Amino acid sequence: MKRLPFFALAPCLLIPTVRAEISPDAKDSPVQLDQVDVTADKENNFSLPLDAVVNSGSRLGLTNRELPASVSIITQEMMQLRGLRTAVEAVEAAVGMTGGTQFGSIPNYSTRGFGGNNVTILRDGIRQNTASQSSRTVDSFVLDRIEILKGPDGLMFGEGAIGGAVNYISKSPQAAADGDAIASLGPWGSYRVGIGAGGPISRSGVNYRADYAHNETNG
Repeated sequence: MKRLPFFALAPCLLIPTVRAEISPDAKDSPVQLDQVDVTADKENNFSLPLDAVVNSGSRLGLTNRELPASVSIITQEMMQLRGLRTAVEAVEAAVGMTGGTQFGSIPNYSTRGFGGNNVTILRDGIRQNTASQSSRTVDSFVLDRIEILKGPDGLMFGEGAIGGAVNYISKSPQAAADGDAIASLGPWGSYRVGIGAGGPISRSGVNYRADYAHNETNG
């Protein structure tokens, strides 16, 4: 039996070549797109307070955007939204800050490898001696905000401020009458209440502010 050779033929597809000719004027002329305007309402300062004036980082009234230092601002709005009950919890919410309170001891903050008396505690910009003598548990309700400066700041607040500074800013009196309150319940018989009010005393420009907070637990 004689075998015949087998040939396989593959189909061939011919694609015509198309050349696009570009005029010399089109190569040099830029492409101009239509103008697009993007607008949105500005968010509150609790998200990223770049336009807030930071008193803990400079005495020149610079905003957080202009300040050449690492400063975190924990506002009262952020404290309520995140459920930060004490100043220790509020400071821990800042990036790069750790803190805590042991059984019967005072709060202790640490940042960038420094802790204890190397982190200065201030109240409304006034240094409260060393942290071991002045640091006490403070309810976050009585504070307007907490400014946290990370890094050496001995030029601003004197010796010992190697790691940083924590500045508790109290709610200040305002010319307009206002008030606020807070209440919460938790397990193990925990409860927390706070009330505050402020406003003008007379037409002479004298204002007042009073805040009270109480936090208790059986746990």
